[in-house]
Amino acid sequence: MTLLRVIRAYLQAQMLGDGSLGEVQESVHALLLSHFRVLSQELDHSLKPARLRLYDRIPSNDLVRDILKGRTEFEVFESESGLLGAVPQIINAHQGVVGDAWAIGDALWSFYSGTFRYQAGSELFSACSRSARQAGNILAASRLTVMSSGMEAKLGKAAEALGSIDAAIVECAPLGRLDVMCMFHEFRGICLAELGCEGDAVAEFTYARAGNESLGNKRGCSIQDLLLSRTYRRFGKAEEAEKAARRSLDEVDKNRDRHTYAKSAQELCFALRSAGKHGEALAYGKDAAEIFAELGEYRRAHDTLFAIAESLHALADDDDAEAFAGEVRDYYERVGLSAEYEQVSRFLESLHT
Repeated sequence: MTLLRVIRAYLQAQMLGDGSLGEVQESVHALLLSHFRVLSQELDHSLKPARLRLYDRIPSNDLVRDILKGRTEFEVFESESGLLGAVPQIINAHQGVVGDAWAIGDALWSFYSGTFRYQAGSELFSACSRSARQAGNILAASRLTVMSSGMEAKLGKAAEALGSIDAAIVECAPLGRLDVMCMFHEFRGICLAELGCEGDAVAEFTYARAGNESLGNKRGCSIQDLLLSRTYRRFGKAEEAEKAARRSLDEVDKNRDRHTYAKSAQELCFALRSAGKHGEALAYGKDAAEIFAELGEYRRAHDTLFAIAESLHALADDDDAEAFAGEVRDYYERVGLSAEYEQVSRFLESLHT
C-alpha cells in the first residue's frame, strides 16, 4: 500500500465522474495534504512523545494504518519522498484554502534532519510557514521559519539564517512563550556553531537549557546537552563533550523516548571515541545503532556503525572493524552517498596497509 496507488485510484474514480480536470486536481491535492497531515503526525508522536508542538492531533484512519503496517514511519516517508516533495508546491498553489496543512512541516523536522535532506526540508518548512501566517498563526509561522533557517544553516547559509531567527525572536517575544523562545535560541546556537563561533553557540545552548530546566522539560535539557557535546567535539574539547553527552543521556527516558535516547547514546559514543575511550564507546554506539535501525533511521544507524568500526580499529580488532565498515560502505554506495562512501573506503584500505 502506497500513497501513489491511492492517488491513482482516487484520480481514476474522480475522472469517471462529472468533475472538471481542475476540480479533480484540487481534490487530489486536498487528499494528498490530508494524508501527509496524518502520516507526519504519526511519525512525530511515535518518535518524540514529549516534544513541543503547535498543532492539534487529529484521528488517524484506516488508510494510514494500512500504509504503516510492517513499516516504520521513517520507511514510509522514504518511500513516499517523491510525493512529499510536491507538498510545498501544492501548499503554495492553494494558499488560504489548505487548513492546517502547515502542521505537516511542524512534524517533519526529524525526518528531514535525520535523512540530511536540507534543501527539501527548507522548501517545505518555508511553504508551511507562509501557510501558517496566512491562517493567522504567527507562532507556528515563526517556528517554521526558524526550522527552515536550521536547514539553510546546514546548506552554508548560516549568517542569513541567523537574521531570520533574530526576526522571529523579536516578533514572538511579546507572546510570552518561553518554550518557543528556547527553541529559537537553540537554532541560533546551531547557526553560530556553523559560523565557527564556539563561545556564542555554547552560550545559546546554555540559555536554552536553563529555560527548559525552568519549565521542567527534561527532554529539552537533554537536547541542549547533546548540542553542547557536539559543539565541544567540533572545537576539540573532548572532556567537555563527554560530560555534556553523559548529562544528555541521563536526562532522557529510554523506554518513553527511544529516538532522543538513541541520538544521545550516539553522541556519547562519538564523544567517548574522541576522548580515546573506545571500549565504552562501543557499548553506547551499538545501543544507538540498534534503536535507529528499529526506527527505520538507517542513515544515522550506519553513521554510528562507522564510529564503532573506528573504535574497533583503535582496539586492534581489525577483523570486526572491517566487517562493520564493509556494511557501512555498502549502504552508502546503495543510497548514493559518494563522499561518505569514499571516506569509509579509505578507512578499509588503511586496515591493510
